[in-house]
Amino acid sequence: MVDFGAIGGMFLKPAISKVAEAISKAILSEFNKKFNPTELEQYIQSGITAAKEKYPHGPFLYYELERLDHFLVEVLKYSGVHKELEKPLKDEGAPDIPNLIEAFKKVAGQLKIELNEDKLERWISVFADTYFQQTPLYSIDYKNAKEDYLKKLISHLEKLRLIGIDVPATERDRIEELENIFVMPDIQQEEHHRQNSTFSPEKLLTQSSSEKSFDKLVLLGEPGSGKSTLMQYFALKIAKRQFQELGLSAEIDWLPILIEIRELGKQSENYILEHLQKSIASKYSIKIPNGFFDYWFKRGKVVILLDGLDEIADSHKRREIIQHIYTLFQQKSYASNKVIITSRPAGYERDYFQTQDFPHYYIQLFDEPKIHLFLDKWYANKIRFPDSHESEKQKNDLRTILQKKERIKLLARNPFLLTIIALLHRYEGFRLPQRRHKLYEKAVETLLVNWEQSKFGDSQQSSPIAKLQYVISIT
Repeated sequence: MVDFGAIGGMFLKPAISKVAEAISKAILSEFNKKFNPTELEQYIQSGITAAKEKYPHGPFLYYELERLDHFLVEVLKYSGVHKELEKPLKDEGAPDIPNLIEAFKKVAGQLKIELNEDKLERWISVFADTYFQQTPLYSIDYKNAKEDYLKKLISHLEKLRLIGIDVPATERDRIEELENIFVMPDIQQEEHHRQNSTFSPEKLLTQSSSEKSFDKLVLLGEPGSGKSTLMQYFALKIAKRQFQELGLSAEIDWLPILIEIRELGKQSENYILEHLQKSIASKYSIKIPNGFFDYWFKRGKVVILLDGLDEIADSHKRREIIQHIYTLFQQKSYASNKVIITSRPAGYERDYFQTQDFPHYYIQLFDEPKIHLFLDKWYANKIRFPDSHESEKQKNDLRTILQKKERIKLLARNPFLLTIIALLHRYEGFRLPQRRHKLYEKAVETLLVNWEQSKFGDSQQSSPIAKLQYVISIT
């Protein structure tokens, strides 16, 4: 194999040394920081070597080996390249690949060299990433920030807190290990919504048609159907780097981001990157270096889960957020990331996201096997039910109730209401069938009042009959 890193090294080495010296002086004078030019030479050389090894023919339209190093010498002299290489040394983030591409094109134009656009972007991406990953900003700050963030995210998500459930229960009954209790719902694509063609959400992030794969999608589901819990589960699995369980490539070190859209809506500006840079550091009490999230987004390594579009009550504000989401992830620099947006169908307008760019899916209510699986997991909790004999007895009793009482079973298809039923059965026991109307009342009030208050701090009043009709209609 030809050692392209060595070929022409006699031309490149002096150029790299001069660049390193110039950058060191600029940073020393402007920021009072001192960098060893020898280390900078190594950073730049590592980037060039990595790009040459991966794309040995370089970015030229017509490859000429003897001109590659001469071309790189001229590129490294260009002030626009210096500016980008200085960024990580000034704690300003990674070199901007589009800016480097423009710099390469400008030098190529002056030298009358034809470049291959596709090869150029790939070559520069490898060079810039490898260079950046040698710098202290990445090797120390970015890597540490990512690990700290993932640890905090796991700690935040691994416990499922049953908020807004106004039934008698101890605190331990309101907290579950997410992975222990979670039951994967079925998903159905919009065009097959009234057909019997469902699939498991593990395939959601890798859905494709005969024409293209879909990295961005909308997931619709009724209140209590488990949209938020599914998003939490996805984020937890990715944070634990269990990528293959969700069908994601294990070759990419994905970064999960979970945003409750109502939090985004509280800002005067709806910009996702600015929101993340400010909110994550304060939410998890960790240091997030400048450009951290932008770096991962521009590398196409993010799975961003935007939960609860319907929770933006102001229609104008909702439209602004939709436009920002759509515009951001249609940009070439950000288009390679995975995006899921969730919403209730009620109030969702069909023109929010075009289905050719954001295909739409529906989360399905539980069928009987999934109800039984939930009960198996619920009663397997040794903290809640230390006596396995009593646990089995209660589980069988509740199953019998659901078999005999069709209206209660109908409510139980909704995961949130099923949780309420399980809690009520635990504390009201065998009286549950005789108090069916109380169950309806408690389920309706929890779903449409207490749960909403826990999320928004306020609720609109409507008649119990109207609420009951609503619950029955969604199940």
